[in-house]
Formats: sequence, structure tokens, C-alpha cells
Amino acid sequence: MKKRLIDILVLSAILLTGLGISGGTVLSSYLKYQEYYKENYPEIDPTDYAKLIDYKVSLKEGTSYYANHRAKPVASDFVLLGTFQPNNEEEPPFEAVINPEKRPITISSPSTFSVKGGEVSITCDSITKTMNFALEKVCLDSLEVTAKPYKIKYAVGERFDPSGMEVYAVYNDGSSKRLTKQDYAVKESSGLTKQDTSITIAYEEGGNHAHIEEPIEVVDTLNDGSIVSLAPLKSTYEIEDGQKVKNVEAEILGVYESGNRKLLAQSDLLLMAPSETARLGKAYSLTYAIRNNHQIKVEVPVTVKRRFEGENCAISGGETNAEPEYRYVDGTLVKGEEVTFAGGFAKAVEKGKDGSIKFTFVSYGEALGRLDLRCANSYLEQIDEQYYMAPLQINTIAELLVNNKAINIPDSVMLSGCGPLAEYEPLYNVYSDFSFLDLPLVTGDNTIAIRFKKSSEGALNFWNESPSTMNIDSLELSSMGNPVEEDDEVTSLSFQNNFALHYGDDLDAISLPIIAEYASGKHILMTNEELSIDKPSGKVGIGDIEISAALRSNPDISVSKTFHIGDVILQAESAKKSGSSKVTSATEAEYSYEDQSETNVATVIKGMDNSATNYSGETSLSFSFAGVAGKTGLIVRCDNAYFFDSPYRTEAINLEQCIDIQVNGVSLSFGVALPSIANATNPDVCWMTLFELRLPDVNLRDGENVIKIIAKKDAPRNKWNECSIPRFDYIKLTSPIGE
Repeated sequence: MKKRLIDILVLSAILLTGLGISGGTVLSSYLKYQEYYKENYPEIDPTDYAKLIDYKVSLKEGTSYYANHRAKPVASDFVLLGTFQPNNEEEPPFEAVINPEKRPITISSPSTFSVKGGEVSITCDSITKTMNFALEKVCLDSLEVTAKPYKIKYAVGERFDPSGMEVYAVYNDGSSKRLTKQDYAVKESSGLTKQDTSITIAYEEGGNHAHIEEPIEVVDTLNDGSIVSLAPLKSTYEIEDGQKVKNVEAEILGVYESGNRKLLAQSDLLLMAPSETARLGKAYSLTYAIRNNHQIKVEVPVTVKRRFEGENCAISGGETNAEPEYRYVDGTLVKGEEVTFAGGFAKAVEKGKDGSIKFTFVSYGEALGRLDLRCANSYLEQIDEQYYMAPLQINTIAELLVNNKAINIPDSVMLSGCGPLAEYEPLYNVYSDFSFLDLPLVTGDNTIAIRFKKSSEGALNFWNESPSTMNIDSLELSSMGNPVEEDDEVTSLSFQNNFALHYGDDLDAISLPIIAEYASGKHILMTNEELSIDKPSGKVGIGDIEISAALRSNPDISVSKTFHIGDVILQAESAKKSGSSKVTSATEAEYSYEDQSETNVATVIKGMDNSATNYSGETSLSFSFAGVAGKTGLIVRCDNAYFFDSPYRTEAINLEQCIDIQVNGVSLSFGVALPSIANATNPDVCWMTLFELRLPDVNLRDGENVIKIIAKKDAPRNKWNECSIPRFDYIKLTSPIGE
């Protein structure tokens, strides 16, 4: 505020100086003010206090639009030189480049622009200008050598060896493709001479020629000498999550005194690699040394990756399908193998419903991840009786969330277009790759979701639908991890916050999520191999389970936690029902036994009384569940169906008179009474007052168990002369009696 006030005072002083003198002097004074303004207050934009009255628009230097199916005008392609009128109309207009952060610039172009070019509209402060563009043909521009040949020094008479050299053709639109040895020509004589200081690499495509000179040195006689260092052929090597790190075989070059390099055999090298299993989010490296000279060595980083198939992810508002993939071979679409994918999200998006795909995984450290997607486009257009897939800018049709936090998707993240073709169907199945970079992964559980939306640009495809979908074949997550320095020590251990044990978990197979905190503040998820763990064996039952763990390398650093496994409730409405059509579920108000007031809403199975009375077959409820071997307490929750009125009431009755309970085919002997209800205010109180009845303990087995409640046809009859079979809410597995 202080700067703004000083600014206004300075402006007023300068303008007052100009009053009463010629307009040229006023303009001169104003220009001096602008210079003062920029020098002393560069963070304040003078156009804030002026109205845009006109502007000139030009394409930013170096910007062109090419016929590559990716052409799409955006605001950053243009420079707008605005003419501004200060708020005080007595002040002269001035020119300044429009800052799009201060005055947003919107760009619109025809949906066919990527194929045909056309008129582009540029709008700022309600002023619109237009420019017409013809697409430039994509053609060969130059060659680039991205990896030097192994051999750069030769003896007189030798021939050039391109082994190890990587040559790329670079096109005028900035794209490139790697060339094979058969693609390019090496221009050399029959034998190298000392006058040869470079080799010409040449390539021709579409009538355009490009060449590059690759430096070499030629000497009378050549002695490569000894190996002075090692170098990996690639900057990083990949391994699948869950594979042994030592199974990675990196290709290693020996660098000789001459400067030449040679690919070494694995038998020439000694590999020093961790014996552990590779885990996403952790940092690993391989150390290679010369077998007969361990002093010469090189460290090679390892990238851990994990692939997720689209059809195996959690899909909302979409579907899975399978169709043949089509690939371009020499400019022609060729049918390939069938691809199973997740897609069809646009239908849900158009209806305002959730259309998303997500997957969960564990990262063993805080790291930045890269997500590579392989997808087919949906932005179909028909132009001049031909079909095209227009480039699909991902942030216009989807949002990316990592652990429920939105991640910015740059405008440059695009799914490629393709075409033209007389029929559209193959175009739907041309797959391309794009990537999301630097995704923040946390130690422990992570979730990545892609949520689709209607095109933020209002784009419509051939069917006038938002292109809010893509066929997702696969998603591959990778990370190099965040290395822990050698002198960084573990200071404490803790269980991952959201970790819990559940009834039926296999304690012998479970991987405990124990996180180590280092002195540096880093958090790394420990593998079970790094810990000494004390825990029970077998399946998790009901009750308390204590688990402790300590670092193998330092047993003084440990953690212990007691997990309480609560009751397991098996809802009656989820049981298998046998009997007449009267046996059904109902959600009704529940009543308190103490004061007959409404307390809750319960979903119960009713009608077993009518079925047991009138249905010739068995009336029953079967609860199937994965159990744990051992003695378990059993509770059943139900009402008293022994009903009479005048006034409304129920009579006390032994539950065993009404039902038989079988556990894995063996009948249970029990003698528990259902209480009576007297003077009920209405009949609902009688059949919706529910009681928990403790039955004798039962013996369960590991794996599938079945508890069956069978209605007895000789049960005492109620007011309607029906068998008094209760309504059932649930059965509960609980701690055995005495525990």
C-alpha cells in the first residue's frame, strides 16, 4: 500500500509538471515516468491503471503450425502489443505488451485446425482479432547424434565403425525418430587416412537431405591401451517391482586410454548388487568393477517400475472391452493383436456422473514417480469425407489426482492424433503413449486416479459428444527412489498409520508396513527381511494380537503394537434365504425394550413364520464366511415372534423351540429365552424390539464355514396360528465365554 501511494504521488507530480505545455512534452514526461516506474517498482504493472483500447497481434518468434495432427493454437503462441489509455484521459495513450496473467487471452480455432489450419480468433478485454494460418508440411530438417560411436580413434586403413552410435532424424516441427544403420549412409573412402577428421552421416527422406559430421581421429598405428574407466550403456536400467535387484544385467562399456569404448562381456565384470527385492519408491544401484581390477568401477542407478492393466484397475462409469490394435507400418494401418482396455467413460461424464479409473499401490519411500500411459484417442473428426483423430489435450478432458490431491497437467501433455482414413473404426484402436511426470509419492499406501470431465474447451467429436474418454490399455508407474546416505541412521520405527489387522488375515503371509524414520527426516518402508518380527502365526481371530519388530542391524530400535480384533457381524439380509416368497428383507423402525421408544432403524429378515407354517420345503438362513480355526463366541439378534394381543404382547419362549442352528452341519444345543413384552403401545413394538442372545461357543475351521438357522415347523403357534419364528437382524462372532 505504501508503494502504491508513493507511485500515485510520483505520477501526479510528473503529470502536473506537464500541465500547460505541449502534448509532446506531456508524452515525454510520461515516458520518463514509465522509465522511473520500471526502475523503482518493477513488480507493479503500469497497465493496471489503464484501459486497453486496441492491440496488435503477432505470432511469437519461432512458432509455427505443422501438419502433424498436433497443431493447436494457444495463448502462449501469440504476442499482443496493446495500446492503453490511462484512467486520467488527459494523459496520453501508451503501448505495452499485454501480460496474460493480468489480462487473460482466449484463443479459439476450428476443430479441424490440426488437419486444415484456418482462422484463429484472439480475444482480450472483449477485443477480438483474427489471423489465418496454413499448416506447414512436416519435413526433414537435420540429423542429431545423441550417442557417440564406441570407436572414435582409428589406425590408418581402418573402416569407420558406427557401433554404439545413435542417430536421430530431426524434423522442422521439433519431432524426431531414431534411425537404424540401414537408414543412413556413411560417406567414407575404402580406408581411413590421417586427413580424415570426421565422417559424414547422411540421410534422405521425402526429397529432403540432411547430413552431420561426426568427429574422428586417425593415427598411423593404434594401441587402445588399458581400461581407465567404465560407463553404463544407458543412464538407468529398469526392473519390475518384486524382482531381485541382482537380476538386472546392465551393459557396461570399458573406456580405454585411447578414448575408444568397447562393450564388455559379463564374464569380464564383477557385479556388486544388493540381494534384496526391488520395491517401488526405494533407491537402488548396481556397482560394476573390472574383475581383475576392483578399483575401476561404476555405479548404475536402477529404476523400479510396476505395470497396471487398465481393465484391472478400479473403474467407475466406464467399461472394459477388447478390440484389435492397429499400427502404422510405412504409413499404412496394419491390424495387430487384440488389446483389452478400460474405456467408455464419456457416457457417465455426459450424464454428470463419475467417470474415473484409479489404482492403489505401495511406495517404499517418499519419491517422485513417472506414470506412462498407453491409450487410444476418442477425438474423432470428419473432414472432407475423411476421418481423423484430432490431438487430445489431456488437461481439457481429465483431472489427475495423487492421494486425492489434484496434480497440474501441463498443456503439453497430449494424446496424439492420427488419420486420414475413409473409415473411422481402425483409428479408434491406434495406441500412443504420453506421460505424467514428477508425481509425489508418499511412504506407504498411494492412490492415483484419472477423473474424466466434459471438455473444458467445449470440444465435440464427430457425434457431437465431448471427447471425455480414452481407451486405456496400461499404466506403468516408475521411480528411481530417493537414496539414503550411508551416514544417515534410523532413529525410530512405527507402524503405518492406517494399518489394521482384520478377522481372517493370514499372519504368516502378511507383510507388515513398518516405517523407519531416519535422522535426515526421510521415511522408508522396511521390508520384512530388514526386521526381526515377533508375531503369532496362523489366521487372525477375534481378540487382541500383539506384534513387535526390531531392526536386524540395531535391535535397540524397535516398535510394538497391540491390535484389537472386534466382533464380526454377519447381516441377515446378506444370508442365503430358503423358503417361500414371504421370506424377505425389510427396513423398519426399531424399539427399545426398556421404554418402547424408537431407537434406530434396522434391516431384518421377516416372513420366516409364514413360510415355516405354509411352505412345504425348508425355511432357513445360511451364513457362509471365511472363518478362523478355534473356539468362537456366537450371538444371534432377533425379535420374539410369540405374539398375542388384547393388549399387544409377546410371551416368553425358548429360542430352541423355534429354530435349529447348525454350524458346519452340526446342530447346536442351546437354551436361551426370548423375553416377554407386556402392554405394548402398538404391534410394531413386539416384532421390532430386538434382542441379542448369547449362544454357546462354537468351533470354527480355517476357510469356509456355514452357520445355518432353520425354522422349526413344530414351533409354538402365535395369534395367527403361525409358527413363532423370529425376525433376524444378524449373527455375531465374538470372543469366547470367559475371555
